Amino acid sequence: MRLRDKDEAFNEAKGNGYIGIPTLITDDGKIILDWERYFTEQGIEVEKPGEAGAACRVDGKGC
Repeated sequence: MRLRDKDEAFNEAKGNGYIGIPTLITDDGKIILDWERYFTEQGIEVEKPGEAGAACRVDGKGC
């Protein structure tokens, strides 16, 4: 949260009311908020559990 509060990379997310988590930080220090696009560009398939818009609960229901 300290990084998010100080780094300008989070300004757009904060301005839209988002926390900015999850965030990826690459080995060279680049901050990436659009992790899905980053993985897709790296050739890594992004899988989402359940139906579109469904969220998993701690008890495993809803996935």
